Amino acid sequence: MTQYGFPYRSREELLDAAAALGVSLPMADKVEALLTPFTGKGFTLENRLVMHPMEASDADEGAPSALTRRRYVRWAAGGAGLMWVEAAAVVPEGRANPRQLILSDATFAKFRSMIGEIRAAALGKPLIMLQMTHSGRYSKPEGKPVPLTAWHHPVLDPLENVPLDWPPLTDEQLAELPGTFARTAVLAKEAGFDGVDIKSCHLYLYSQLLNAFDRPAPYGGGLEGRSKLFLDTLAAVKQAVGLDFLIVTRLNIYDGIDHGFGGDKSHVDLSEPIALAKKLAAGGVGLINITMGIPRSLPYINRPYAYGGMKPPEHPLIGVSRMIEGARMLQQAVPEVAIVGTGYSYLRQYGPLVAEAVIQSGGASAIGFGRQAFAYPDFTLDLMRHGAFDPGKMCLTCCLCSRMMVNAGNAGCPIRDREVYIPELMKTLNRE
Repeated sequence: MTQYGFPYRSREELLDAAAALGVSLPMADKVEALLTPFTGKGFTLENRLVMHPMEASDADEGAPSALTRRRYVRWAAGGAGLMWVEAAAVVPEGRANPRQLILSDATFAKFRSMIGEIRAAALGKPLIMLQMTHSGRYSKPEGKPVPLTAWHHPVLDPLENVPLDWPPLTDEQLAELPGTFARTAVLAKEAGFDGVDIKSCHLYLYSQLLNAFDRPAPYGGGLEGRSKLFLDTLAAVKQAVGLDFLIVTRLNIYDGIDHGFGGDKSHVDLSEPIALAKKLAAGGVGLINITMGIPRSLPYINRPYAYGGMKPPEHPLIGVSRMIEGARMLQQAVPEVAIVGTGYSYLRQYGPLVAEAVIQSGGASAIGFGRQAFAYPDFTLDLMRHGAFDPGKMCLTCCLCSRMMVNAGNAGCPIRDREVYIPELMKTLNRE
């Protein structure tokens, strides 16, 4: 299904379209700062390009499969300064699907082996993060929904058919999780990762708690209660791994719904996300990868797209601009934290030039690509060699990778990685 597409044949056409929509889109003339090193609190990136955590649902009983290892080896050879290994569940019941990664004693050796393969293939010395997660309301460990919800959300529950009589997680169950995350972080350090991400985005468990306004204390109500589990987990992980291991987060700063974190459906208010970012910085977090929205319900907010998926109620450039502005506001409010900007894949060949302008203006410290990484694992290398993306390799933001995952398939790019993922696409289409 065609939506807005990407009809822009020149930078002038793109900038004119943004201006007509009333949004600002900065753009540099060439890429320079993106390829320079960046030093943050306790870490240095060889360049300012980041591979986002992109779930592909191809683990083998929780361990990295051949497809998993192939993906990250290709990313490493592509030259980005920071690689984010996709969400790994900290408990089996917190998996979003049966093929989600789990770092445990049983899978440890295969994770360590994969890190060795990544290091051997890497162009330079990328930092490698592991995203730790509990899927919460989106838990589906055996293929059927088992929503381990933090509270009953008045907007999302009807939208996502969560039964109102389904019991939310108890305070006692939540109180066990900081120790569980800490144990996973210790394994990640021993496996050779440079740091871990306490995932708090896209309305998975820790993200959902940030909008648990109606849940009683100690894990709901005001921001102190809603952020308690997150901050307790940060403290537990920090104590377990020590000061020589990075703790970062991918953080929803705007849910895009009424009764959401960071504002309501029609209004962004980053006062609470900024307050939380300051608490995280005080707790030792030196890097925050920002995002927005709910991929399962409102995908156009976190990944503006040209084709496929639901018909978005706004032009993709509005979504791109919202994320650029959100990252800028956080970066300026918490300058001691490195903010990773998000939302650039829709811009195709102009993405690096917009990202360059954002970096030069202090609107972010690094820039991440997600779908682009699936389609184009060596985009950093091409920027180094040619100063531009290759049009024949770029992500088209067609939503096929997401469609494959929704239909219980292994996610990847069937457009640019045809030999591997066209057969997988055909399998998933047969399930529709």
